[in-house]
Amino acid sequence: MTGEASTCISSASFGGPSTPASTGRFPMINLHAWQEAAGRLHAISLVDYPLPPRPDETIDTLCGQRITLTRADFRVFPEYQPHKTTCWSCDGEWRRLEGLPPHPALTGSTS
Repeated sequence: MTGEASTCISSASFGGPSTPASTGRFPMINLHAWQEAAGRLHAISLVDYPLPPRPDETIDTLCGQRITLTRADFRVFPEYQPHKTTCWSCDGEWRRLEGLPPHPALTGSTS
């Protein structure tokens, strides 16, 4: 019975039937998240912000901006304004920190 409970907990903890013991790998842990702010999608560090930011909170983005969030930055409020433009500086830094290749559309670009 103990083995069954342990298996269930492991499966639930890692989002499915593959556990570290069965695959020999650990699940990928996100180190960054995307936050709508100042008219763009900016990346933030989950180490610095383990809980989701809230309106009137000031955040530091991966591109180096310090932004105070408003209700317009959150989908749950009627003031929400969709931000459809990605901050490419945040994208580049996020990719560098996560060990990902540069964004294909920006390869060879200097901006």
